[in-house]
Amino acid sequence: MAQAGERGLQAFNLAQNRFPLATLPIFGGMHKCLRDDGPLGALLPALSRGFELKLKAPCVISYRLEDGWERPLSEWCQELKLTH
Repeated sequence: MAQAGERGLQAFNLAQNRFPLATLPIFGGMHKCLRDDGPLGALLPALSRGFELKLKAPCVISYRLEDGWERPLSEWCQELKLTH
């Protein structure tokens, strides 16, 4: 599941920043699953969730997160609309 979570993060990154290199780990993970006849059950929902979070969240890189180290992570997640 950790690899699926990382792929989901890269899907969010791709959708938020249009960073083309984010496609490499996404498609690399899909290729590995297909090549090894592995399960796509965890990977596909993680990718979907990454894109779904982007639709709700503002542009995260526009926030000065370093100015809020003392803030609880739950507050940041709520402000950035990154909650479950």
